[in-house]
Amino acid sequence: MAERMGSAGAAKVATVTVGELRTNFKAVEAKLAKGLRVQVTRRGEVVAEVLPVAPTETKEPRSFADRMPEFMAQLKEIWGPKPLDIDTTALVSKGRDRDFLS
Repeated sequence: MAERMGSAGAAKVATVTVGELRTNFKAVEAKLAKGLRVQVTRRGEVVAEVLPVAPTETKEPRSFADRMPEFMAQLKEIWGPKPLDIDTTALVSKGRDRDFLS
């Protein structure tokens, strides 16, 4: 794989043959990850140019704590503003005491 240098001394274009592209794509992918353009040649003629994708902003996944206000709003929309009058601790304890095999 050959590289041509740009005006600032940094490599701007890498050149590979069709055969090299087929057999050693990981090396080509590494060049693309560095931001290089890759020209593909067949018998000395450029037949294709592969360009790196412009970097995109990745959003961090929001934690449950960040989504909690939305969740609470959805609960109020479904069940209304009055909370359920259930002692959940007693409900769980009762469920654990049940014999599920009988």
